[in-house]
Amino acid sequence: MLIINNAHTMGVTAITGTRDCKRIVSGGGEGQVRVWELLPYGHRLLEIMKEHKAAVSCVKIKSNDMECVTASSDGVCIIWDLV
Repeated sequence: MLIINNAHTMGVTAITGTRDCKRIVSGGGEGQVRVWELLPYGHRLLEIMKEHKAAVSCVKIKSNDMECVTASSDGVCIIWDLV
């Protein structure tokens, strides 16, 4: 199991993992989307993306692990390139 303390400043509101189990994508209450690399003994923050104006409510990753879509309570859905 893995714990990422302070993953988002306003808490994690959505999370999902890639099919290869090497990364997770989290959405936060502040509207940020973060990509984390999972390591044998921890994690590493790879990217922070911010476009949403409200909390991220859902994160889904495409089956090839190359893109994800996020939905927010601001009414917007965004497709992100994970490569």
